Amino acid sequence: MDKDDLSFALFFQVWANIKGWNVPDIHYQVIEFLDDSDNWNNRSAVLQVFRSAGKSTILGLFIVYLLVQNPALRILVLSADSKTAKKIVADAQSIIAQHPLARHLLNRGGVWRSDCFNVQGATDARNFSLEASGITSNVTGARTDFIIHDDVEVPKNCETEGKRDSLRARIAEASNLLIAKTGKRLFVGTPHAFDSIYPEFIDVGCSSLRIPLLTNHEGEFLEMYGDCAWSEQFPPDEVINRQIQGKTKGNFYSQYLLIPASVDDGVLDPAKCIEYTDEIQFGFANNSGWAKIGDKQIVSVSAFWDVSPSKSQGDDSVVAIVFFAADGHIYIHRTVDMHGDIREQCKQCADLLQEFNVPMIVVETNGVGAFVPEFLMQHTASMGIGVEGRHTSQHKGEKILENFEVPLSAQILHISSQVASSKFLQQMRDFRPNFFNVKNHDDYIDASASAIKNEPIRIASVGFENDYDVELNWTEGGSSQTYEAEYVVL
Repeated sequence: MDKDDLSFALFFQVWANIKGWNVPDIHYQVIEFLDDSDNWNNRSAVLQVFRSAGKSTILGLFIVYLLVQNPALRILVLSADSKTAKKIVADAQSIIAQHPLARHLLNRGGVWRSDCFNVQGATDARNFSLEASGITSNVTGARTDFIIHDDVEVPKNCETEGKRDSLRARIAEASNLLIAKTGKRLFVGTPHAFDSIYPEFIDVGCSSLRIPLLTNHEGEFLEMYGDCAWSEQFPPDEVINRQIQGKTKGNFYSQYLLIPASVDDGVLDPAKCIEYTDEIQFGFANNSGWAKIGDKQIVSVSAFWDVSPSKSQGDDSVVAIVFFAADGHIYIHRTVDMHGDIREQCKQCADLLQEFNVPMIVVETNGVGAFVPEFLMQHTASMGIGVEGRHTSQHKGEKILENFEVPLSAQILHISSQVASSKFLQQMRDFRPNFFNVKNHDDYIDASASAIKNEPIRIASVGFENDYDVELNWTEGGSSQTYEAEYVVL
């Protein structure tokens, strides 16, 4: 048969007949998508199909089909680890040895290893027809016509922000191996994190095919049902069984519904944070100062700075401002990353405190933060803002749990839209008490937890006599009013 007349669908069907398979419609959807690779946007595509749908089998056949069409092709398969990658090589070798339309590719005098091989008709002496490797392996110097990222995102390499950043960097580095103008990329897998790589590539213009197990799904986790993509293989009782076997909602959502989510349930549930859009309002009336967020009376404020002057380890230098309502609700109003050298950061911090009329801030003095309070006071002294340096010894995992668990459970923890758009929610999802290291960043939730813990100033009603005569800038128009206030340290 002339290779120009050979479609991938026909090539696949011949193999299916040999194996006695009854090919479901979803396999033909995948086959059609792959066979249209010449029309992929930006020569790149993302294929997401629910777990146990047979996508690896299809992928092995597709690789051999590409080599049948052009034996001079160089294909690189990258997986999360080399062991997984070698499975594709083994599949391809088996297909070449048995498929009647591919046996001519068998190169008995060429390289035929577990991680790579050359086919009959290969023309590049330095690069293999098919090579497979782990995404973290060193493949610098290779040249390839086609990179297939097969399940490069797995729980162990995307469980923290640092690991996800490393994975993205590896993928970007691998793209440099592609032949300019003609090289193609294919991403195959299921999401394993709430900010999975797959939606990101789709957003920048890659072609996409997404086939979840269920559409129009209803019901709660462990009893979810809907229109099934492969009902013969996954009848209703099997769909329920997969939910039970997965153990967590995140696992089922990511692996079967293809909705990006962490595959394990985190310690803290960011979905329990209540987002708000109101800004803090200040006023002075009837000889009393007041502050409100929406219709909630604010009675206390706390600010904490988790300092990172150099940011050499990728840490953020975060100032958290938290307001406390009279009814006990907590409002994390700002989590802001300071930039520049330490003097520039101190100026930014002072301006932020003045903007929200914060009369005092606690600065962590552990390690590199030891001299920061002195620098910060050079900016805050004229503003009437106090600075306290404090060395912290409590394990941060313990501190974060202590200050978030109960407010989240009681649903009294509110976050502003600014906080929601920062790294706060991401770090809350990632939080694992025993995984702290330089690559598991937690600065936004750590600063916020510290601010909650250190609620130092309670803004009470004024107009009574006491020993403190304090000028607080808590007026709606921004001008200062002198009045007496009560300080309560909680």
